[in-house]
Amino acid sequence: MLDLLQYDHAMNINLRTTLATTAEALPYLRQRGGGSVLFTASVSGLIGSPFSPVYSAAKFALIGLARSLAKRHGKDQIRFNVLCPGTTDTAMLRVFMARPDQKETLGMDPEDLIKSRAAGGNALGRHGQPDDVANAALFLLSDEAAFITGVSLPVDGGVVA
Repeated sequence: MLDLLQYDHAMNINLRTTLATTAEALPYLRQRGGGSVLFTASVSGLIGSPFSPVYSAAKFALIGLARSLAKRHGKDQIRFNVLCPGTTDTAMLRVFMARPDQKETLGMDPEDLIKSRAAGGNALGRHGQPDDVANAALFLLSDEAAFITGVSLPVDGGVVA
């Protein structure tokens, strides 16, 4: 089901806040001669999710925003990139696994669901860890990635492969 209130909520949380903070940061980045901006989307923003089409739309929008800003502000030496995590072993994963709107998993133990879905979800056969995502972020924000802009990096164990 598509719901316009969910759409507004998803766009406000994922896109509007990003636009507002980026608009505030740009003058400072220009003043210091450049920098690196990193947005967090999701694998759902690369391949879509049948479970959350509105969420996917918001994450696709972030990716498009980063690509456009990379082209617009490259002359200012400001880089824009996007992290696209796949399933990552966090507290949010437990909430997602036990969502009340998913009838097929209602009443099931989130830990059992996480274990059962880890092996088949990606090429590496495990869920990502927070450090996997953090290390990718550190790289994209570092000078080691000085010639990388406008990319969307899946950190997903091979889901998008």
